[in-house]
Amino acid sequence: MTNIKVTIEGGYGFAYGPFPTSFLAISAHLSGRKMWRAGKYLKFEASPSNIKVLKNSPLTFEWEDKTGDLKDIDELEHLASQQDKIVIKINETYKPNVSLMEHQRHTIGLCTERKAYAFLYEMGLGKTCTAITNFGILFLEGKLTGVLVVAPKGVHRAWIKEQIPIHLDKSIKKNMTLWERGEEYDNEDFNVPGSLNIFSINIDSLNTDAGRAAVTQFLGIHKGKCMMIVDESHTIKEYGSLRTKAAIELGRAAAYRRILTGTPIAKNLEDAWSQFMFLDPRIIGIYYVTAFRAEFCVEYDGKVTGDKNVEEFYRLIAPHCYRVTKAECLDLPPKIYSKVPYVHGKDTRKHYENIKFAFMTDLKNGEIVAPANALAALVRLQQINSGFLPKEDGTYEIISNERAKVALDIVEQVEGPVIIWARFIQDLVILRETFKKYSKEIVGIKDIEKFKSGEKRFAFLNPASGGTGLNLQTSGCQNMIYYNNSFNSIQRWQSEDRCHRMGMKGALTIFDIMAEKSCDKSILKNLSEKKSLSDLALDEIRQIIEGD
Repeated sequence: MTNIKVTIEGGYGFAYGPFPTSFLAISAHLSGRKMWRAGKYLKFEASPSNIKVLKNSPLTFEWEDKTGDLKDIDELEHLASQQDKIVIKINETYKPNVSLMEHQRHTIGLCTERKAYAFLYEMGLGKTCTAITNFGILFLEGKLTGVLVVAPKGVHRAWIKEQIPIHLDKSIKKNMTLWERGEEYDNEDFNVPGSLNIFSINIDSLNTDAGRAAVTQFLGIHKGKCMMIVDESHTIKEYGSLRTKAAIELGRAAAYRRILTGTPIAKNLEDAWSQFMFLDPRIIGIYYVTAFRAEFCVEYDGKVTGDKNVEEFYRLIAPHCYRVTKAECLDLPPKIYSKVPYVHGKDTRKHYENIKFAFMTDLKNGEIVAPANALAALVRLQQINSGFLPKEDGTYEIISNERAKVALDIVEQVEGPVIIWARFIQDLVILRETFKKYSKEIVGIKDIEKFKSGEKRFAFLNPASGGTGLNLQTSGCQNMIYYNNSFNSIQRWQSEDRCHRMGMKGALTIFDIMAEKSCDKSILKNLSEKKSLSDLALDEIRQIIEGD
């Protein structure tokens, strides 16, 4: 039998006849666009899945690779075979500023040189620190000059203001730029020779011409030596959204790509497709979502209702990601603290600034002289942070549930029972409305036994009433969220210890929701120093109200 000649060129395959009848059946399994030319040859997309279809068929093919596409696919398969080969470079070329845990060291050993890799850590396990270590090593080896971070609003700021200064090797010189809407950047802003140049931008800015232009500019300056990181990459799971399309398109110009998330798959396998399309389309090897659905999803009436071929899917992605949960980590500290930043919406910001301005004016005019009156203003700012505005008649107006949405996002990235500590009665109203899809899994203090027994997953509690006396260790809870904080340091630390006590298995992760440019950060700082705000002087309270 004559071999069928297949030429691979520029992302396409060309199969030349004459063709046996059996080839028609085989070609029907090729995904994407196909074009027949007078029965003499077939043009098809040279995706890894299509190459696999031909190679696994009973026919014999004579391959010619003109543009290196087959070589790229073979390289990916080779990387898959290297997944268990660990190469540790920490302390050789790079000295971490903090002690790394075993799973972080293991990940670094696997992925440092990889062009594309996914850090699929459960929340609180240090995926940001791992990524920083990764690009720090590559910089010291001369393989990187730039790092582009794309993250949710607020989180993108934390990379620059907190995470990189805390975790990056102190010997590395940094030039860090934070995206600001309306700002124009010169090439010199993005490139200081001898420094690791870092640009952090929020994911929603990829919806704008200015945001995409700034990213394109940065990637162009560091062409061939840039890493692009999409943090909380589940934000690009919607393949039809502009920001997802922009991330995938822009990512092609990055020499290295990383995705970071604790929940790559929230509903079904389709959630992961666009994330891995950004990372490297060859990993899954299917370039169209319709073809992906046909292979890995169960559909009914045009909607995805389930998954299929799950083992095959995980076989494809396993060599290109590292997944770890708290249950698998044996060297975690007793408590893990994680700040979860976000940015106020326009309405919330307006109300917040109005109260802040009124306070500062009254302070300047001498109308506020007692710390108790300053604390009252601070309470009002906290209430606005929480999403409601008290009225003079004793009622309140809900202005936003943006903070509650942050809490919802956290619980959807962790496993098992969760306690949410909230200061105000109105917090619980907003939280219950935002968590309405989980309404049957929520209890308060009155039904806490159902939480302790595992019958209910969420406990919404007030630290003043539930923060002392309760023993919640039997619940198996390993995640707490502080929706906000009271001014009482004793309530804070005692509420933390409702779960963290003798007999607890594993670490306790404590999430603090933090609104950017608000009093949240300063309040938490004072509590961490075991200071009760009610004991502070007027000037100390003023500094907290001024915010960060």
